[in-house]
Amino acid sequence: MTYTTNEQQFLAEAGIGRLATGDTIAIVASKAGQPTHPAWYHNLKANPHTTIQIGADHHPVTAREATDAERTLLWPEFVAFFPSYDFYQRNASPRIIPILLLTPRR
Repeated sequence: MTYTTNEQQFLAEAGIGRLATGDTIAIVASKAGQPTHPAWYHNLKANPHTTIQIGADHHPVTAREATDAERTLLWPEFVAFFPSYDFYQRNASPRIIPILLLTPRR
């Protein structure tokens, strides 16, 4: 994922758990259950236009945080995909681990 902060571009190469629903990709800002959000979360909130890479393909997307209702539907899917997310959420409490939705920019 490429994101911008302070007019500089950075490439985040960390593996980020993702789920795809149609054209939308959901990602989790877990930071392995730490008490704070990862830096890339804050950067995407400030500058939601980014580029992601899946395999060899690059996709320009716009990020937004999932609503409470969307998170309620998506969180169990993330836990089923990677059960440690459940531990991360318990460990991160009271922080709610956010889910961001990435939609294509055309």
